[in-house]
Amino acid sequence: MKTFKFLLFSFVHFIALSAYTQTTIILQPNDQDGKDASVTLNAGNNNYDTYQSIVAYTWTNGGNLGKMRGLIEFDLSILPNNAAVIDASLSLYYNPTDDLQSFEFHSGQNDAYIQRITEPWTENLVTWNNQPNSTSVNQIELDASTSNTQNYLDIDVTVLINDMLTAPEGNNGMILKMQNEISPYRSLLFASSDNADSTIRPKLELTYILNNNDSCITIKPGVEGKDASVTLNNASSNYDDYESMVIYTWTNGGNLGKMRALIEFDLSFIPENATLSSSSLSLFYNPTDNIQSFDLHTGNNDAYIQRITESWDESTVNWSNQPGSTTINQVELAASNSGTQNYTNIDVSDLVTDMLDPNNSNYGFIIKMQNEVDPYRSLLFASSDNSNADLHPELELCWNITTAIEHIESKYNIKIFPNPSNGIFNIEINENKLSEFKYEVFNVSGQVLISENSYGNKVIIDLSDFTKGLYFIKLILGKDESVIKRIMLR
Repeated sequence: MKTFKFLLFSFVHFIALSAYTQTTIILQPNDQDGKDASVTLNAGNNNYDTYQSIVAYTWTNGGNLGKMRGLIEFDLSILPNNAAVIDASLSLYYNPTDDLQSFEFHSGQNDAYIQRITEPWTENLVTWNNQPNSTSVNQIELDASTSNTQNYLDIDVTVLINDMLTAPEGNNGMILKMQNEISPYRSLLFASSDNADSTIRPKLELTYILNNNDSCITIKPGVEGKDASVTLNNASSNYDDYESMVIYTWTNGGNLGKMRALIEFDLSFIPENATLSSSSLSLFYNPTDNIQSFDLHTGNNDAYIQRITESWDESTVNWSNQPGSTTINQVELAASNSGTQNYTNIDVSDLVTDMLDPNNSNYGFIIKMQNEVDPYRSLLFASSDNSNADLHPELELCWNITTAIEHIESKYNIKIFPNPSNGIFNIEINENKLSEFKYEVFNVSGQVLISENSYGNKVIIDLSDFTKGLYFIKLILGKDESVIKRIMLR
C-alpha cells in the first residue's frame, strides 16, 4: 500500500478530570503517494488513475446520458490501533487547469454525495464497469456550488472516517457522485493528487485521541526552547541563540577543538503519578549553518546522549561552566550514513524516566562525540533558534495513569451499550451494593452537557438530539471513585 506524507502537530488537551492528548495529522498526498481516480459511463472500460482532476458529473455524449464519479482513498494505517478520531475534515479544491473535459467549471445544480466505499479497488485498474460498491449510510451531502470555481473546504467526514476504521471491510475510501445522476449538465471539478499544483490536491485533516488511558504529547519548541552549544576553542563564549546544535572534534590552529550541545525540554506538565511508556527524540540536520566552515555531518561521528545532572542557564552556559552529566542509561548514536541525515525517533525512554524520578531532576540532555580525541568528526543539527520551525528539536512522550481506573472498572463491571449508537446508550453497573451513582456527559472540549443522578444500577441516556461525533461519560460511583468512558454518536 502506498504511504502518505503527513504533517504532525500535537498539544495537550485536558477534558474534565482525565487528560487526553489530541494529535492532528494532515494528509495531502502527491501523485506517487495518493490514491484517486475517476470513472465514466461513457468509457466504461477506461481507467483514469493519472487524471489531474476528480470529477463528478451528469452530462451528455452524442446525445446519450453520461456520468462520471470520483474515487479517493487516504491511507489511515498511520493512525494508532487505539486511536479514536474526534474530528475529520476533507478539503477539495477547484481545478482551474483540467486536461480532459470540455468544460472548465463547476456547473449546474451540482448537489453531490460523498459515500463510503465498501469494497477494495485498484487505482490503475478501476473503471466504471468494475467500480466498487458504496453505502449511503452516513453519506455526506454537498450543497450545490455557489460559484463556478468554489473550493469545498473542511467538509466534516468524521463519522465516515470512523466507519472506515470500524467496519469489517476496512478502509476503502470515498466516492463522489451527483445526487441527481439522471438530469445532465451538472458537475464538480476538483484537483486530484496527480495535479501539478501541490496546494490544491485533496487534503484530509484528522484529529484523534487514544482510546486507552495513555496520554501523548510532542514538544517542539521555537525560540522559547532551551538549547545551546559550548566549545573548547572559545571556552568562555556562550552560543544560546546559535541556529545549530553542533557536536564535533576538530582542529583550530593545530590544536584539538571540541564542541558539545545541550538541550532541555520542559516536562513539568507530566502528572506526578504518571508512568512513562515511551519517549523519543528527533534531531534534524541543519542545511544552513551560519558559523561552521563545514556544512555536513562528517567523519566517524558516533555520539552519546547523556542526562545532565546539574542546572544550567541557557544565556550563560559555556565550555568552562558546563554542567556535569552521567553515563547511566546513556544513548549511543550510530555514525551518520549520509552528510545530511536526520536522526528521528531516538529512544530516550530510560533517560527521561531518570529525569522524572523524584530522586533526580530534569536538566536535559548533553550530546557529545564518543571519540573526543581524534578530529574531523561532527554532527550538525538545527536548534530551536533555527528560522525553519520544521527542523526544531522534537521530543515525543507517552505516559499512562491506569492502575486506579482499571481497579474501579473491574470492581464495578461497567457496561455501556450499544457503542457506537444512533442516540440511545444503556449503562449497566453490575455491583449489587450500588444503589445510586452520578453520571456526566461532556464533549471533546470539556463542556458538560448532562449531569444527572441515577437511582439504581442501570440508566438509559438519550443523545439523539446531539451532533454526531465523540463524547465522554464520566461515572462517579463512590467516594473518590470515578471512570471516564468514550462513546461515539453516529
